[in-house]
Parts: sequence; structure tokens; C-alpha cells
Amino acid sequence: MIWSFSNSHLFKKCQRQWYFKTHVANANAKKIPLQREAYLLSKLQSIAAWRGSIVDHVISRRVVPALGNGWNISLAKTLEYARTVFDAQLDFALRHRVREPGMSVAKCGDTFAAFHSVEYGPEVGDDEIARAWADVELALTNLLHSFGLHDYRLQLATYAVALARCEPHKDFPPALSLYAPADIRLLEVQLLTDQRREYTLSDSDIEGIDSYIAETSTVMVLADGEGGKGAPRPFDYPVTQYPDTCQRCPFRKPCWESEVWQESKQISFR
Repeated sequence: MIWSFSNSHLFKKCQRQWYFKTHVANANAKKIPLQREAYLLSKLQSIAAWRGSIVDHVISRRVVPALGNGWNISLAKTLEYARTVFDAQLDFALRHRVREPGMSVAKCGDTFAAFHSVEYGPEVGDDEIARAWADVELALTNLLHSFGLHDYRLQLATYAVALARCEPHKDFPPALSLYAPADIRLLEVQLLTDQRREYTLSDSDIEGIDSYIAETSTVMVLADGEGGKGAPRPFDYPVTQYPDTCQRCPFRKPCWESEVWQESKQISFR
């Protein structure tokens, strides 16, 4: 099992959702329809999450390369590109093309998007779309002249530990190996509110992060069964205690449908 911050967070939120995503979903499944269905459902996003992915896409495809090459960054051109991607993905999602036979995320490229509300309802309204674009525009404007109610110190700190200890990529600074996790500057930027938070790490913080990774890894490995040989199934796992989490889960259909429950008892997902 490969540990990740997002998987540890998902496991804590709902173990069954974690299992559907990490063990059942399979893009290449042909013999077990539930695996393909879980894969398609795993691609569903809320409008808010999709809005954020548009911003991430523009930053990685336009802003970061421009900064790396020393180019001037035009806000107008950046927003023009963002709007093109936004409109293309919106059209794809509203037509629910994720359900087209033979659909491949890789083949769709930058146009792919899938909405939770199109699969489960309620219908996506024009006001909601307008707000999503306004948020994208505001976030990129704040970035180039950074929404959230939570701080992401733990997540950023985990990345700092990984960065200091990983095998350096070829595009990493050559002196990176000389730095400890506590030497790395952590800066959180909330793009919709233009708020910035800077964090520093102490040795006790690093010990806490190591403990967090060890503890969450252990519970997920144990939940996998005995060395992966127990072959647990989705309905061996408890669900979240929070109704809102259940309502927003992409795997609501297979989780709630009794016939899927009966089918899954006969299937090993190993």
C-alpha cells in the first residue's frame, strides 16, 4: 500500500469510500462491472472542487512554466486560457460524457470533467456556474497581482518532509539534499480570499508528522486484511457518521444499492 495524505484523510472520513476508491475502482476492468462503475464514479466532482481544479490546471500549465522561463505573465491572456478550459470542461460535464461507451479520461485530455450533481442531482444552475467562474477569475487575479476556512499546515508540513527525504527529481535544486524539513519555508495561499499564512517547523513538529504517517499507514494496512490476504469487500467497512459526507460521496449508488451489496459478497477485488 502506498501512503498519501489524501488517502489517510479519506480513510478517516469514511472507510467504505476509501475502499471503493483505492481497491474497487479500476479503469481497465472488463470482467467485473462494479470496478468500472466505481472508477467512473471516482471521477465525479462537486462544482467547488472542479472550480479549484481549473485554477490548479491554469497555474500548472501557464503560470509555473512562465515563471520558470522568465516570461511576462499577462492576466488577460491567462484568464482567456482559463475561460477556454472552463467552457470546454463545463460542456463535457453537463452532457455527462463520462457515461459515453468507451470513454477514456486520457483521450479526453483537458476537456474532461464530471459533476456529482449531474449524476445524482440537483441540476446545475446558471447562477452556480456563474459563481464558479467568478471564483476562478478572482483566484487567478489575486495570484497574479490566494478560499478556505481551514489551514493546511499539516498537509504542507507532510510535503516538506517528503521533499527533504525523497530521491530528488532531475529538475530539483542540486543543493536540496543539504536541507532538513525544518529548513523548508511553508507558505499557504488562499486564492479566493487573498490570505497568506506562513509556517515554520520544529523538530517536535517533524516527530509528530512521522507519527501521523506511521499511525495512519498502520490502520490502513490493518484494514486491508492480513497482509492483503483477507480480501475484504466494500461492505466489510463502516461508513461515515456524518450524513453530509454521505450525500456528497461519489460512490453513493453502489454503496446504497442492495443488489450491488449482494454482488460484491461474491467478488474478490484483489
